[in-house]
Amino acid sequence: MAVFQCRQCGLVQLNSKEHATIHDYSMSKMHDSYPISLTDWRTDCTVDDQRRYNMFRGIIKGKKLLELGSGCCGFLELCSAVATKTVGIEPEKRVLTEYSKNTNYDLFGSLEDIDEHDKFDIIVMFHVIEHLEDPIKYLKNLVRFLNPNGRIIVECPNVNDALLNLFHVKAFSEAYFWSQHLYYFSRNDIKRLTQQAGLSISREILCQRYGYENHLHWILSGRGGGHKEWKYLRIPFLESVYALLLSLIGQNDTILVELTRS
Repeated sequence: MAVFQCRQCGLVQLNSKEHATIHDYSMSKMHDSYPISLTDWRTDCTVDDQRRYNMFRGIIKGKKLLELGSGCCGFLELCSAVATKTVGIEPEKRVLTEYSKNTNYDLFGSLEDIDEHDKFDIIVMFHVIEHLEDPIKYLKNLVRFLNPNGRIIVECPNVNDALLNLFHVKAFSEAYFWSQHLYYFSRNDIKRLTQQAGLSISREILCQRYGYENHLHWILSGRGGGHKEWKYLRIPFLESVYALLLSLIGQNDTILVELTRS
């Protein structure tokens, strides 16, 4: 499998998309040969779930929320305390078996399982859009579930990650391009994609999910996991400054946008 970049628009994508099917996701094949346990998966997502909840709690409170790609439902669980209705979509069967029992939210395996007349104030997609074979078509379809003044929130990796484009860490480059990520978006790519889907960006945030201790680990050892192995190096103030410096040059690891109808 190869990675290509469009000469005209600059979009980076895999040369093949046929391998990433909804069946593979439903059977846990996204996790390679040894799927992580649901307990460990949820634990690994705790920091991101809480970060996103803290960012959007204010606009979710008292609203109807739909999440695409809910994973182990940590974000759904948090939001169910403040939203009037909380619904998640997650194709992985073992997740559906385990978490559809929860009475705090509704969980479905596909967008098609939701009542077509149901409308939501907030729709979120965290690290989902890069997995979609046709993200423009998917966003256009998603709009029909959005209330007139609703918002769609999209978070995805930034292909202009500092480890790729500033520090040029070869080992990171080899790990970064993954068979399950069909597209690799820049800020311009996201802007162009959302415009073609009939949406406008009302707010853009560059986030840094992995701090300087993780970057140092990659640079010095050629391996990830520095946010765990070297967590004793983490100082919140320095993390904030580092994230700010990366945002000034547009090389944070994550892009987050709020979208409304054009």
